[in-house]
Amino acid sequence: MRVLPTTLISGMLLLGAGCGVEEVDVLVTVDVVGPVPTSTYHWIEVDSSFQRSYAFGDTLHYTMKAGTHTFHFYMVGPNCSVDPAGPVPVALRAEDSPVLVKFVYTCAATAPEVSE
Repeated sequence: MRVLPTTLISGMLLLGAGCGVEEVDVLVTVDVVGPVPTSTYHWIEVDSSFQRSYAFGDTLHYTMKAGTHTFHFYMVGPNCSVDPAGPVPVALRAEDSPVLVKFVYTCAATAPEVSE
C-alpha cells in the first residue's frame, strides 16, 4: 500500500488511457492526537456530495474511478482541529491501489470546571 501525502498531490490529474475505467481502492483513516473526542461520529465527504459517518478507530473503504477526488472531514469539535483542513484533492491512480487518505484529528485537553 502506498500512502500519499494529501498536501503534496493537490492539482494532479490522471486521465484513463485505454480500455475502460480504472478503479482504485481507497482507505480513509483518522489518527487522534490528545483526548479522544466525546462526539462519537463525524463525517467524511467525498467529491462534495457523498457523506459517510465515521467513528474513531474505523477505516472507511471506497472503490472509486481513477482521477482526482476531494475528501473532507466534517464535524470538528470544540478545542479540536483536523489536518489537512478543508476539502483535500487526492489524485487516484490504479497502480497505487489501495490508496490511504489519512486525517489527523487533534484535541486540546480542557480544564474541568470547578464550582464553589
